Amino acid sequence: MESAPASQAEALNALFAEADRLQQEVHSQNPEMICHAGCSFCCEHHGSPITYALEWQGIEALLAQDAAFTARVKARFETLKQGLRQNLKSGELVSLREALFETTCPFLEDRRCSVYAARPLTCRTFGNTRLFADSAPDNWQEIYSCSMEKERWEKQLKMADAPPLNLPPRETLFQTLEGLDGKPASSLLVFLERYFAHATP
Repeated sequence: MESAPASQAEALNALFAEADRLQQEVHSQNPEMICHAGCSFCCEHHGSPITYALEWQGIEALLAQDAAFTARVKARFETLKQGLRQNLKSGELVSLREALFETTCPFLEDRRCSVYAARPLTCRTFGNTRLFADSAPDNWQEIYSCSMEKERWEKQLKMADAPPLNLPPRETLFQTLEGLDGKPASSLLVFLERYFAHATP
């Protein structure tokens, strides 16, 4: 894949830095919302995150740096595809879309993200943003997070009695990303499939 101009790459890095800053701010104000290291629930069950071509280039660069790492990712990816085919064939999952939402990310290694520094924006904003700029601060259902985390917050934060959370809108960050990339988003697994299809044996 052709590399992005330096200005685009710098702008993406700035956007990632802003998303990380907002995450740290949310966590400093609401430490109960910090995802615990090694949880990996979202990576195990929603392992095909929305990814833009500009974001993929950072992940691709990590693959290019380490042949052993790439081989491990490829092995996990092939196992994943085999499982998807079996589940679709058996009727356990009715569509590829549903299957992708129930798969494990091939970059999950020892229950941690192996491309953490280059992870897509959708991963960076998971668990610490609200979906839309006009989401009501007291609407817990529009927090961008998994049901397991929301259940944990229900116990620890006592949602019904807690003050509204001042979370940054995910929508605003993605509008910036879309303006930088200029291309439709895809699935991380689609980019990975293309990469291995064109990689030198």
